[in-house]
Amino acid sequence: GSSRADASASEMAHKAKLLGAKYLLTGSITKFGGEQKSYGAGGLFHALGGVALKKSKTEVAITARVVDVSTGEIVASVHADGVSTKGGGLAVAAFGSGGGGAAGMSSSNFKESAIGEATERAVSDLITKLTEKRQQLLNP
Repeated sequence: GSSRADASASEMAHKAKLLGAKYLLTGSITKFGGEQKSYGAGGLFHALGGVALKKSKTEVAITARVVDVSTGEIVASVHADGVSTKGGGLAVAAFGSGGGGAAGMSSSNFKESAIGEATERAVSDLITKLTEKRQQLLNP
């Protein structure tokens, strides 16, 4: 069940063919970001503004397609994922401000390193899966 690549991939396949390539790799990032869950301590701490434990999960997903440049057909499709649990920590809401300003551990450095780690893991997963497919593509 292979299908034809879209118009832009076909155009790229034509250029790749002129360069003597047999296959063209195209892809897209299908997920890029994270979710954050807070576990509140509630009740007793309510008067102080609240204490919560934050758990972060950053995910990156990549879908890649291998296009046969001579036919323009998609001969393989690979989905790869990368997850990072960097970040999170203890967040304490500001005292007496009605919870207006929360002091947390979610600096841009945390976010950058988490998204960086998740992307690296997704790319590594993609390379592993493409390497597995390589044999069947080179020896059909």
